[in-house]
Amino acid sequence: STALAAPASGAPTPPGAPDPVESAPAAQFQAARVAAAEATATAVARAYAPTIRLEGTAFTRATGVGPDGTAGTSLQHAYNWGAGVSVSFPLFDWPAQAARRAAERARAREQAARYDQTLVELRAARTRARAALDASVRIAQLAQPQLDAARAAEEQARARYAGGLGTIAEVADAGRLLTDADVN
Repeated sequence: STALAAPASGAPTPPGAPDPVESAPAAQFQAARVAAAEATATAVARAYAPTIRLEGTAFTRATGVGPDGTAGTSLQHAYNWGAGVSVSFPLFDWPAQAARRAAERARAREQAARYDQTLVELRAARTRARAALDASVRIAQLAQPQLDAARAAEEQARARYAGGLGTIAEVADAGRLLTDADVN
């Protein structure tokens, strides 16, 4: 009965200690959704950037014309190559990209709000559970004195009835109270 002697609530979580609510599976799941939404928002924000391409080509041609313009019978080879850089910037995609960024930031804020709501619900459930446990412990502590009092009242009612000073209804009421106290 020593386990019932001390109520469960009392000291809150000490400062600096991790909140056990944050390690609950529902909270961890929602925290992962927040992280995913923030990562998506970051990726969308970085998607609007110029594209840089390096391009190159090399080819050869064979003609009967030499580099000095003279025509010959043997095929001369002329080598050509080219290199370049191209930059493309989706200028007209800016409004649509801004809307996508805003939507992803809103989705990240929504997930953060759901995470906060999950923590509030878990803390409320913990508080309700502690209150129910404290009430149960208090009821258990009061049950034995209540049972003893009901036994004494039932014995007195029987004695009064046996002495002709009480009625059978008083004995029945005392017996009902004793049964209720015993059940509790």
